[in-house]
Amino acid sequence: MSWNVYKVTYVFSPTRNLYALFVATDSETDGTTMLVYGDLQEGMQVQVIGHDNPEQIRGYIGRELLGTVDKTTLQEIVSVAKNTLTPWKQLDHLGRRLRPNVAW
Repeated sequence: MSWNVYKVTYVFSPTRNLYALFVATDSETDGTTMLVYGDLQEGMQVQVIGHDNPEQIRGYIGRELLGTVDKTTLQEIVSVAKNTLTPWKQLDHLGRRLRPNVAW
C-alpha cells in the first residue's frame, strides 16, 4: 500500500513562492507536510506539519502529484527531512556571498 506525494506551492512574497512536500496519509486533504523555509540571507529551517490540509495553509496556490511512497517509509522520510542540514546563511545584508569559495 502506498500514499500519494505532492509538491505544494504557496505564495511566499510578491516575488517568491514556497514549495513543500505533502504526503496524503489519511485522504487527499489530510497528511504530513514537510517544508524548508527561510532565505539565503537569514538561513533556512525545516518544518514538519502533521495532519493538516495543505489547502488550508495561508498562501496555498496548488499542488502537483510527484509519485507515491510506501506507507512503511513515511517515518524514515520525516526523519530525513528533520535531520538534513539546511542551507546556511550565505549572503550578507548587501547580498554579497559570505563564503565565496564554497559551492552552492
